[in-house]
Amino acid sequence: MLLRRLIARYIDNFSILIASFLLGFGGFLIAGIITQSNKIATLIFFCIFVIAFIIVYVIDFIVLPKKTGSTVGKRVLRLKIINDNGSDLKYSQLIIREIIVQAVGFFGIFGVILLLMSYSGPQHKLFYDSTLDMNVVKR
Repeated sequence: MLLRRLIARYIDNFSILIASFLLGFGGFLIAGIITQSNKIATLIFFCIFVIAFIIVYVIDFIVLPKKTGSTVGKRVLRLKIINDNGSDLKYSQLIIREIIVQAVGFFGIFGVILLLMSYSGPQHKLFYDSTLDMNVVKR
């Protein structure tokens, strides 16, 4: 299950980057045609890429799990995020969960070691899922 979750995360990250790049590149092409200036087109590409990245990131990791219980990657691998008590996921839970995931990722290999050490108990939950009374299950 841990490997499936990791693969789902990579699918999510890859899909966010591809969507952001395509939107940014579209803006670059349009700006290049309109302005005939590579500098302005590059600036527009960068701005659109950053804005698109933030929007797509929030949609994939916050909005989709709230509505469907899954990110794009989790849906591909038939995983679902649930509350332990069966209630609907809350935006606050998902935001805190994502902040913790990013904080752990910031520490690189030490973060991975921390995650592996926390993957325990009868339900094999990661520490942030246990803390937030959530779990990731197979659909």
